[in-house]
Amino acid sequence: QYVDNPVKEDSLSKMIEYIKENTSKDAVFYGFGACYIRAGSDRSVVLDSKGAGMLIEGNQKLFVEWYKEKKYIENFNQKDLIKYLKENQVDYFVVKEKQLDLNLEKQIGNIFLYKLE
Repeated sequence: QYVDNPVKEDSLSKMIEYIKENTSKDAVFYGFGACYIRAGSDRSVVLDSKGAGMLIEGNQKLFVEWYKEKKYIENFNQKDLIKYLKENQVDYFVVKEKQLDLNLEKQIGNIFLYKLE
């Protein structure tokens, strides 16, 4: 189910708190609620839509690069996406569905946090 404002979803708020308290300040995240993770836990995120758009506003070259990269990975299967994220030094993957072949670090409600190793 799509949530207009993921922060209103209690599970994501609790996950952000978990991330803030239990992960390295240098950790990099990708996935569901990334712009909220950046703001709420003070952690770096990659390829988020809302945060990236605001950060690169006014820089057309960076915006085009961000858009190309976002489109490039859009149709990856899970295996290729995880490989790509690891190659780009992403430490954690946040999703709303269970990923059987990944290392689950924490589940809070319907939010899953995976450590990429």
